[in-house]
Amino acid sequence: MQSFEFVVPSSLNEVCTLLAAEGDACKVVAGGTDIVPALRENKLVGVTKLIDIRRRPELRGIKRTHHGLWIGAATTHSEIVNSPQVQSQWSLLAEACRQVGSKQIRNLATLGGNVANASPAADSIPALLCLDAKVSLLSTRGKRQVALQDYLQEKKLASKGWELIEGFVLPEPLPNILTKFIKVARRQAMAISRLSLAVVIQLQGDQIHYARLVPGAMLSVTHRLESVEKYLMGEKLSPELSASAAKLACESVIAETGMRPSFAYKLPVLEGLIKKVLDQFQEEVTHG
Repeated sequence: MQSFEFVVPSSLNEVCTLLAAEGDACKVVAGGTDIVPALRENKLVGVTKLIDIRRRPELRGIKRTHHGLWIGAATTHSEIVNSPQVQSQWSLLAEACRQVGSKQIRNLATLGGNVANASPAADSIPALLCLDAKVSLLSTRGKRQVALQDYLQEKKLASKGWELIEGFVLPEPLPNILTKFIKVARRQAMAISRLSLAVVIQLQGDQIHYARLVPGAMLSVTHRLESVEKYLMGEKLSPELSASAAKLACESVIAETGMRPSFAYKLPVLEGLIKKVLDQFQEEVTHG
């Protein structure tokens, strides 16, 4: 394992100062479920300092605010899964976090770490995007809040290692919504997603008034399939709609990325998952 200095800061200001001063030579660690294996395999070239934020109370917890629900970046997946508030009104996120690794990993791994790594296979990201989450960021330059989708695009274009994820804001959920998260993996308990899907729709009467659809482990940067969402708007749930929306999703992915070797497996699975979820929504509405 490569050697490093382990720093336990006494404040968030100290964390931001260290990030600004050290740049790529330092990494923030909370749960350590990604950092520690990377250190063991000497993958963090140039990293000489780890900043431990686990003990910073400002980064932990789940609470209701006038903006919606606040979740601290150092909050673990288990804490999210077990939160009555999340279970009652933001159950899509609870379901996604429930499928992160094993129970031992969920007890350590944090929501902020899952998002900061920005892996296309991160389980929480599709759910957070469907819930229109915003990311609260701290640095020596101040504090800013951005849509999660914008943050992920920024991460792709250029690393902003001087910024610390403080937490996430989830707006109040819309009434009459249906939600679903599905993960496909080689070994359910421990595996990284081969493909996942998060879907939210809101019905007004028998028509779809609002839609969010996000595949995970499919695109280089996970994002909403807005063309499919627009296609669903104003339509009634039906087997025909499910099939056509699923086909459109696959066409949209190919149009964006081109055909990849993994798509021979993933595209039929994605098409099947979307059709399955929309058909399940119709069944729920029809039979209660």
